[in-house]
This record gives sequence, structure tokens and C-alpha cells, in this order.
Amino acid sequence: MGKFVFAMMITASLVINAPSSAFGQLGDGQQKGFQLGAGGVVGHTTINYSGGGTDDALSYGANLYIGYGLTN
Repeated sequence: MGKFVFAMMITASLVINAPSSAFGQLGDGQQKGFQLGAGGVVGHTTINYSGGGTDDALSYGANLYIGYGLTN
């Protein structure tokens, strides 16, 4: 299950982020004006305890942003 979720997060990140760089270059190539974006991240953490035990965990994050670029 964890590998499936990880693969889906990577795929979603590529689908969302790949077009956003192309959209940023539409028109005159300037980065002024209305901006809308999204991103995501997947992380892996291993915790080593002093008693010898370990825990592994996956973490997920996402962000959305909206704004207005005043200058380049």
C-alpha cells in the first residue's frame, strides 16, 4: 500500500508541476501578473531509538499558492 501511495504522489506531483512551468512562460515570458500554483512533497524518515528500536515513516505534504507578481 505504501509504495502505491508513494507512486501516486510522485505521479500527481509531475502532472501538476510540469505544466506550471510551461504556463509561467506563456505570453511574453514575464513573470508579472496573476500567479497560481501547486506543489507536493513526499519524505521518508527513519527514527533510531537509544534502546535499539527503529521506526520508519512516510510523510506527505502539499501546497497551493495564489498571488500577483509585481515585477520580474
